[in-house]
Amino acid sequence: MDNLSDNNISFESESTVKKYKSRNFSVGFISLIVGIIFMAGGGIVFYFTRPCVLGECLLIPQSQESIDSSLARVEEGMSREELTQVQLNLIAVNLRLGNIPSWSSHYNQAQTLILENRTNIDDLEDLLQSLQGAENAENMMTKLPLSVEEWERVRVFWQEAIALIESVQNPMLEPWINNQLTYYNNNLTVVEDSIEQEQIGDQLLLEAQQIAQENQTLNDNLSSLEELKAMEANWQKAIANIRQIPLMTRAETEKESLLEQYNQSLTDTRTLIRREEIANNLYGQVQNNIIQAENAENNNQWTNAVNHWQEIINLIEQIPADSLLNQQVINIQQKAEEKLPLAQEELELAVNRQNAQEELANICQGSGKICDYVVEKNRIKVILTSDYLRNIARITQQSVNGSSDETSVLINHIEQVEQNYRYLSVKYGMPLEVYNPQQKLIMRYH
Repeated sequence: MDNLSDNNISFESESTVKKYKSRNFSVGFISLIVGIIFMAGGGIVFYFTRPCVLGECLLIPQSQESIDSSLARVEEGMSREELTQVQLNLIAVNLRLGNIPSWSSHYNQAQTLILENRTNIDDLEDLLQSLQGAENAENMMTKLPLSVEEWERVRVFWQEAIALIESVQNPMLEPWINNQLTYYNNNLTVVEDSIEQEQIGDQLLLEAQQIAQENQTLNDNLSSLEELKAMEANWQKAIANIRQIPLMTRAETEKESLLEQYNQSLTDTRTLIRREEIANNLYGQVQNNIIQAENAENNNQWTNAVNHWQEIINLIEQIPADSLLNQQVINIQQKAEEKLPLAQEELELAVNRQNAQEELANICQGSGKICDYVVEKNRIKVILTSDYLRNIARITQQSVNGSSDETSVLINHIEQVEQNYRYLSVKYGMPLEVYNPQQKLIMRYH
């Protein structure tokens, strides 16, 4: 009985489980069916409530009108902000058109309009990009002066801006494009001119600096007035170059300081030129006096020789000590200082000879000619005349015959003559030699 009872209990439990499962299946199935119905209903609602699915599609003509009116507002001189607003309006139109679903009969027409309008949006983007390039260029152009490299960057900005708007083929944007093209091209012309001016300035500055360097090399090795004059011409050319540097260029920033420096160098060079011209003029006079002094020496014109050597020394003292001719002048000065005392000595001897000749003339002439004479460089030569010797012989013979008066006169005369000869020899520091008419030495006084 117990076993039966257990079986009954087991049977009843299985039955209960089966009933429960059956009930669960029914509820789930019903829920699924209901869900499908609701989803289908929602999909149908979504399908038919999208723009331009049912009936006439007003969005497309409205969008076209919005596009046209937005583009029509684009005019000359419109700012970046205004163009951006136009672009945003066109983007908004495309976003609205993009809501038209693919199952709409107007979908293809909407997509065509979207593509066409996207071209407008892209065209406006090119215009905005060109404005950005122009702004970059203008910003750089406010920071003058610019280098050639910087000007070339500015030129690229303008060229790119021009290329961007020239690539736009949109009749609605032509007024703005044409206006900007004029503005951009004018600025590009200014840039091209500025590059040319900058290059000219750089070239003029470079040439001037090269000339200055060349002059520095010349100055370090100066040897003549001609080189100084070459330096003067160089400084003048360098200054002319600097003065021609165009305004508002990088090179112009150095213009004032270089002009001051080069003008001072030109002044200094001209001072040196004047110094050397004075020195050369005096040196020319020195050379001329040397020639005359040496000619005077060769012709025994010792007064002239002394005068010229003295003049040479005087001229040399006037030549600036720092002249380029200084070494030549020193050599000439040494020569003149050696030559002058020699010439003075020769002059003294010449004067002595002249004086000796004058005194001999008085001695030899007397009441009658008793002698001839020659005053040489180192001796005085007296040649007694034949008449004089005959008179002496006659007087001597008479004194032998007893004429005491004539004897006394003869002795006095001979003593006076000897005294005169001895005096001349001592006075002029030269030996005096007495010869007979046959050129035989009779007496020598020294």
